[in-house]
Amino acid sequence: MATKAIDLLFILGSFELRGRYQRSMSIIQALPEEAVKIRVLSANPPPSLAEKIGRNSIYVDPYLQVPILSRISARFIKREYLKNRPDLIDIQHRHMHQLGSRLAREIETPYVLHLHDIPPADGQFEVDLRWCRRIITVSDSIRQQFLNQTGLPEELVSVVQNGVSIPREEDLQPILPEDRPPVIGTAGPLEKEKGLNHFLWAAKAILEKHPDVLFLIAGSGPEEKSLRQLAEELKISQSLTILPHLENFRQVFQAIDLFVLPELRQGSKLILLEAMAAGLPVVSSDIDGVAHIVDDGVTGLLVTAADVEELSTKLHELLIHRHQAREIGRLGRDHIRENFLASKMTESMLSIYQEILKTNRPSEQ
Repeated sequence: MATKAIDLLFILGSFELRGRYQRSMSIIQALPEEAVKIRVLSANPPPSLAEKIGRNSIYVDPYLQVPILSRISARFIKREYLKNRPDLIDIQHRHMHQLGSRLAREIETPYVLHLHDIPPADGQFEVDLRWCRRIITVSDSIRQQFLNQTGLPEELVSVVQNGVSIPREEDLQPILPEDRPPVIGTAGPLEKEKGLNHFLWAAKAILEKHPDVLFLIAGSGPEEKSLRQLAEELKISQSLTILPHLENFRQVFQAIDLFVLPELRQGSKLILLEAMAAGLPVVSSDIDGVAHIVDDGVTGLLVTAADVEELSTKLHELLIHRHQAREIGRLGRDHIRENFLASKMTESMLSIYQEILKTNRPSEQ
């Protein structure tokens, strides 16, 4: 007799082009249909989601993350999922935990929660131990910090590392060819903690030695205007392109030679994996969540966060020693293929879902 497919409700919140949502989409896209029936609750699902699971499996509520209005939405959401209760709820980010855990209680359904960073220690984040079956972190460092902060049982918190698909060899672009100007790029939400102002200051330093180099920032966010203003002040606007409103970064990786991750704090770092999978030499801030991805000097280069001089020096070295840059890109791609495949991430999540549903009863806590 065939095993019944798991009826799984993903709570995504508002879709944005950032690592945690790309991770969610990767899992949804790769979960086998015969094993999992997927439904999604989202404020603004991307078009590609309907292509995968069908529009009837998506509940759209634009007010999910709007204070006050989200409380009204919660009543309709409860009614929707009481009619056809899922086996398990997967809350894809801590910002949706309050709504997701409340729904779990009201329809008496277990849930899992994904943590891409550490919740603030302000008492506002509280796990419902009656219905929470697992908390998934994206790295060992986040798991350990979270356990130290909360004192929760170790068996409740698991690590499922990010994973990405590997582009075909024939789809890769040559790195630092001699017949065109080098392009140095970065990608992600345009926010202060992404360190993009330091990227621009490093760009100014690079242009003093390599005036033909071009720079690319791909992404949208509240810092776009201030970044354009800073580029004007630094007199580098003619060498800089900012590309907002993208649905993914695959084409960006085909346009650049060196990838920079100038972030100031920990996070999921999925964008770093994608750049390395595309064979790009990477230079990244040495922050939590990166050291287990980048072997400094082998699969990439690490620099002190916010250190503009060190960042520009490392980029200068790669521009001068192009063979070394290409070798770093090749080894980085091999490292991702061996350790960070999307298929492995999805298999780990499916195993957790199946383990949880072997005993689908609330705990006595």
